Amino acid sequence: MSRWIAGFLAILTGAVVGKVVLVGAHVAYVRPTMGPYLLAAAVVLILAGAVTVFRAPWPAAIRAGHDHGFSLVSLLVAVPLLLAYAVPHPGLNATTAAADSADDSGVVSASDVPDSSYAPLRVGPDGVATLGLLEVAQRGLSHDGETLRGQRLRIQGFLTPPRGGPGSATISRYVIWCCAADAFLMSVDLTWPTSPPPPPSTGQWYELTARFMKVDDKRVLLTVLPDGVREIPEPADPYEL
Repeated sequence: MSRWIAGFLAILTGAVVGKVVLVGAHVAYVRPTMGPYLLAAAVVLILAGAVTVFRAPWPAAIRAGHDHGFSLVSLLVAVPLLLAYAVPHPGLNATTAAADSADDSGVVSASDVPDSSYAPLRVGPDGVATLGLLEVAQRGLSHDGETLRGQRLRIQGFLTPPRGGPGSATISRYVIWCCAADAFLMSVDLTWPTSPPPPPSTGQWYELTARFMKVDDKRVLLTVLPDGVREIPEPADPYEL
């Protein structure tokens, strides 16, 4: 590959990464806190690519045979980069969750929960504790949900195909540790205040207020309060961390 093409591709890669971070689209791939590091990497790529292009023989010299390895085929590498620049990836969402929910990836077993008791919930001024789905599942399996009993819980997510009987629903959200490659779907089962519940996998996000009921076959069951259903837009950061 020609050095000036290599430099051009480095610049293009840096531009794609920088654009993704600046528009906030990187949260579809990685944790938000990694944004500054990605932006720094983009700057380094652009500068390195610019130096490479500046110091490389130009196409006229290449045609004269002073820089071997030039091939227009190598420019095809730019095609996926240009597509990534023009068409942002939506990340993991309700569509991908419909397939993931077919297995037990969103079930937390008792062995996944620390033996020590959880601290009491932090309840807001409105008397509701806001929790992620993973914490709801872990607290529910710890000491038979002692820290959840009697509390009103606020959770967010989208509906996936229900794992219970008629009138039930399942709310889900992806959890990531580092990036989307290690993400897994976390789900909590619900009894819905109206019948039938809304259809799953539409992409609609909900903020629900619910109470802990019980643990059934390693699955935490909440009951949604009659006035506890609110449709919300997809959060800027769609993953639990």
